[in-house]
Amino acid sequence: MNTNSLSLVRKLRAFCFAILLVPLLQQGVGAHSFSTSFLTLEPTGQPQQLRWSWRFTAHDIEALTGSNNPQAALPLIGEWLNFADDCRPLASGAIKPGVHAGEQTYTFSGTAPCAYTDDINYTVKHIFGPLPDHKVLRQSN
Repeated sequence: MNTNSLSLVRKLRAFCFAILLVPLLQQGVGAHSFSTSFLTLEPTGQPQQLRWSWRFTAHDIEALTGSNNPQAALPLIGEWLNFADDCRPLASGAIKPGVHAGEQTYTFSGTAPCAYTDDINYTVKHIFGPLPDHKVLRQSN
């Protein structure tokens, strides 16, 4: 083979590799097919107050807020989580970074001005548009 033929073969090989590589890269960058957050509720010892914490993965926070800064989620927690019409969670402002199942996580925590019961009802809103297959798992502490 002459030099021009080798050059053409190399270019063709690189082109084929790029065609195979682009879809793989797009899967990593695109939205994931499911996500899970973990909600923990517990009594505080005060009759009309409960303590909560809610752990999200970093990529879920980015999908929900459009920002890779977890601080962007703090003002939205009260809209995402509701215990009753008059009982919204109050975020403490502290965000605990961590790792769960090999992924970067952020845990938000605070209190809510409502009585804790083992079977307390809660409603999650506004997160299922950006994360349609999201599951909120309640954990016991």
